[in-house]
Amino acid sequence: MSSFRLVETRLCASLDATVSMYEHAVTGARHVHLHNSDEERAFVIAFPTLPQSNDGRAHVLEHLLLCGSRRYPVRDPFFAMMSRSLATYMNALTYSDRTVYPFATTDRVDYQNLMEVYLDAVFFPRLDPLDFLQEAWRPVLEDGRLGLQGVVLNEMKGKYSDPSHAIYLGINRALLPGTTYAFDSGGDPLDIPQLTHADLVEFHAHHYHPSQAVFMSWGDVDPLEIQACIEARVLSSFDVKRPPVAAVPAESWTGMREATVDVPALGTSHQEHGMQLAWRLGDESDPDARMQARLLEAVLLAEGGGAVRAAVEAAGFGRLADHTGLDTSSTELVLHIGMAGLEESQLGAARECILQALQKVAQEGAPAASLQAGLRELRFQERRVTTGVQRLIGFAQAAVRRQNVLAMVDSEACLARLAHVLQEPGFVQRRVQALLADAPAVAAHIRPDAGFLVRRDADEAQFLAAWQARLSEAERHGIQQQGEALIAHQQAPQGDADKLLPRIKPSDVSTQSRVLLPLLPALWQDHAVTLPTNGISHALIKVDLSHADESDWPWLHLYAELLPQLGASGMDHLAAATWRRMRIAAMRVDLKAQETVTVGARLEFTLSVDALREEQAALPEVCAAWLLEPDLSDRDRLHYLINNHVRSRVAGLQEEAMQMASLEAQACVTGEGWVERAIQGLPSLAHVAELRQLLGQADGAGMSRIQQTLRRMHGMVLASPRVLLCAGVEQDAQALLEQLKVSPGTSFSPRRFDALIERQIAAEPAALGVFAPAQVNHCMAVWKTPALGHPDAAALAVLAELLQQQLLHPLLREQGGAYGANAGYQPDTGVFMCMTFSDPRLAATYRDIESSLKALQVQAFTPVALEEAILSVIKHLDQPMRGLQQLLVAWSLGRSGIEHAQRQRFRDGVLACTLDDVRRAARAHLQPSRTHRTAAIGWLGQDTAGLGVLDLMQRAGEVGLGH
Repeated sequence: MSSFRLVETRLCASLDATVSMYEHAVTGARHVHLHNSDEERAFVIAFPTLPQSNDGRAHVLEHLLLCGSRRYPVRDPFFAMMSRSLATYMNALTYSDRTVYPFATTDRVDYQNLMEVYLDAVFFPRLDPLDFLQEAWRPVLEDGRLGLQGVVLNEMKGKYSDPSHAIYLGINRALLPGTTYAFDSGGDPLDIPQLTHADLVEFHAHHYHPSQAVFMSWGDVDPLEIQACIEARVLSSFDVKRPPVAAVPAESWTGMREATVDVPALGTSHQEHGMQLAWRLGDESDPDARMQARLLEAVLLAEGGGAVRAAVEAAGFGRLADHTGLDTSSTELVLHIGMAGLEESQLGAARECILQALQKVAQEGAPAASLQAGLRELRFQERRVTTGVQRLIGFAQAAVRRQNVLAMVDSEACLARLAHVLQEPGFVQRRVQALLADAPAVAAHIRPDAGFLVRRDADEAQFLAAWQARLSEAERHGIQQQGEALIAHQQAPQGDADKLLPRIKPSDVSTQSRVLLPLLPALWQDHAVTLPTNGISHALIKVDLSHADESDWPWLHLYAELLPQLGASGMDHLAAATWRRMRIAAMRVDLKAQETVTVGARLEFTLSVDALREEQAALPEVCAAWLLEPDLSDRDRLHYLINNHVRSRVAGLQEEAMQMASLEAQACVTGEGWVERAIQGLPSLAHVAELRQLLGQADGAGMSRIQQTLRRMHGMVLASPRVLLCAGVEQDAQALLEQLKVSPGTSFSPRRFDALIERQIAAEPAALGVFAPAQVNHCMAVWKTPALGHPDAAALAVLAELLQQQLLHPLLREQGGAYGANAGYQPDTGVFMCMTFSDPRLAATYRDIESSLKALQVQAFTPVALEEAILSVIKHLDQPMRGLQQLLVAWSLGRSGIEHAQRQRFRDGVLACTLDDVRRAARAHLQPSRTHRTAAIGWLGQDTAGLGVLDLMQRAGEVGLGH
């Protein structure tokens, strides 16, 4: 009999689930179960973690809990279980006020295995001091010089190079002073060295008691069985109930406070200042208040009818900031509205522009049609198909804060109440008036600071110099001994893991490949597919542009980016966006290259539209409006959008360094990579510079050239082969397809997609480092290998998993300190890669990759290690697919030329793979002389391992993008 009592239960139609809340009689631990027929079963353990410092203790503790526990005293059970299970999701996540430990799997035995490992990890961790040195921080002596290492330390150094991270933290500190949200729960790298192992042990004892915990489960699993496991493995060891961990409330005031937030910037740009306004809207725990705030966000900021968005776009300067919208992550609802791309002298005008737009809404309200459009979008957002584990992660926020989870889950009831409230006169006016009158608010000047990272480096150097100056010889010896002990700990055999940790074996999985939608035999025909889309209808118009010249690729990408933001069918952009919102829920345009398993790639333009099933009749006319009659004559609108595109690319160059480095390698081995490099990589800078130059021509000739080229892109889209894909519930998809077939703009005679973009494999390996100032590097090594259909494909897939699990993870992450260290093989493209993220090393990382490939040939691996690699490949093949995803995956595989028989042979090869197969594939295809090496380099002066260094900002200046 369960020691949990049922508190409340409710049927939630929108999730097709019965939601039940239980509470443990002794400790007060809570269990929320959402029972449904989903094949993917999920589980989450969540705790309130409320740090009052920037030393990252909540984040570091999350890392340490995954490093061994009472029942599983092995060094790395979490990463070990990734390869010993069929988990479709495993993670641990630290937020500002909570830490969440989620997993999901389709296998019942695996579900029980993972739950037991997770329960022991979070409640009974070893918290080994040596693991603290690895995951948090430690002093190191390199050539006699004192330095710092640690996985979390390096992860957060990567974060502190991101301007958006600085904006989020800076505004929270000004708007929510004194609360946990005013601190960086991830940890400031300058403060992390203040954290001690004792601090961590105390924090765990205080926050990780069952009285604070909430357990959440999803899927076709008996809640009583879950509770029996929790009781046996955890709660039987606790006999007291503790009061909830107290949160520090936010200081309250009325009106607007001023703040300045410095953000990292490349160079000195007088046009990349920002003005951010943020208001506290009240308690986040009320589901009705939350839903009303989401509607207010739509009324103010939506494309088409968003009053503030329209005012910003009409201002004649700046652009709407990325950090704009409703933030529900704290205990207070926060509305952010900002303008970016400003000169410092424009800050006051930007602030006035936003406030005047709000004052107008406070006086005049919003049109009823805009409110109904916002309500439609909320319904669509709630109906969107997502995974159970993602649902639980979202619901955990309310559960940890001891809110009414069942009320939060039942969004349909909230939407019904909101629809009723909207009938009240003055609904919007009252809320905006309250916001302007006395809501606590902050006006923040976002100030680009070219010296941001330089000062942080100097602060760290000063800290280390002072420490080194007072180091005694005994302390030096102690640091060396500590480092040696850690290495011994990291290199200790993991044999006990095979005895202690549960696992699924390859013999436990199906030998049959998943059967997908049978699109391949008739790939060039229109398709209507009935799928469980939760009441949403989807239409996709696919256009093959593989025949386009290479010089047109950046222009096609620009055309796709601009299209949804333009006017259409004789309406200007505001009227058109409003008209669209009155009819459908969403429209997207995408341009993407895709490799085939033979030779070459295809370039595909996709117009996607979504609607609630009861409104799907409007989809064809919306598609036709933008396909047939986009407004390419509105020079002011085009100038505004393209100018924003140019300035956003220039302002975000530092953040693009990793992507550009990666594309340099991928362009050497696939046509897909070659196309993406032209669109988003280093060559695209010349196109951005050309756009800037054309926009700046005073006689209007430049705009005429832009319009002429965009019209040519539009004509190319209309003249190219197209197919229609529709998905929906019951008979909706077929009805929608029939409508599209006879609608102007979407009706056409199908033609085969015959064109291919061929790419010759680069004769010389790439060796390039893209330099942009940061405190970490990102490294990549890439090989062109055979694709699916080749006899070695299965061995290459197993090789990638074995290499990562047994060699790269210990060398690059545990010992090297990189936040991420991965190996992967893409059978559809024939690309094999090794990569690191937020890596403090560069040359040493490449040496470790090369030494790992050598070790692979001679090192003895246990049979279990090979089986774990095989299982890891299989679970990637068997990932559950939901709703529209089933159609998209089937289409993608068909476009790549991958048939079911090929997939089955690949699966057979993986299950039968031997260590000899792996070693032979490595010798044949991963030769050092054929390695393409590219990296995003964070600082100059380090050993670059023979990479040629390209200064990203210097290159931008050379092509005409200098400030």
